[in-house]
Amino acid sequence: MTITGLFGGSFNPIHLGHINVAQKVLTEKLVDEVWMLVSPLNPFKENVRQTDEHVRLEWVKKSVADLPHIEASDFEFTMPQPNYTWRTLQALRKAYPTHTFKLIIGGDNWQEFKRWKCYRKILATTPIIIYPRPGYPVDGTCLPEGVCLLDTPQFDISATAIREQIRQGNDVGEWVPEAIAHDLQLLK
Repeated sequence: MTITGLFGGSFNPIHLGHINVAQKVLTEKLVDEVWMLVSPLNPFKENVRQTDEHVRLEWVKKSVADLPHIEASDFEFTMPQPNYTWRTLQALRKAYPTHTFKLIIGGDNWQEFKRWKCYRKILATTPIIIYPRPGYPVDGTCLPEGVCLLDTPQFDISATAIREQIRQGNDVGEWVPEAIAHDLQLLK
């Protein structure tokens, strides 16, 4: 069985924090591969203006093209929107029966996890790897079975801050993969 880490997100845009987390999960041997699962429409961000999902997917593809065991995924593009992680997990298990899946989520998502559709079913069936996020503390000593806290530095980078810096005309090259730095001018 291949252990696949599912790192879902809007990736609006993908940034070096995302890349570093994916690489850390691999170097810690928590998974065999990471799929950067681009979400066309996050149910918690229905009222947030998003760059077209195909553009975001291309950004992810360019950003991970040379990174071993990390790939971009458009799996959710054909699913009804808004989509929910539980539905994605069910569909992935059916489509990839030789894979075991683990979710990779930020501390911010962990704090809101009880708001996720079918969160109890997710906890009962899917291991979860939480990565720390500034401002969202997670106590790794009292997590449920199957949930672990990744031992990695917190990356003080957010897609929201990157979009704001771009709108202000500032350079964001230190926060994003070089492969997409020029493309991000579309966000202005």
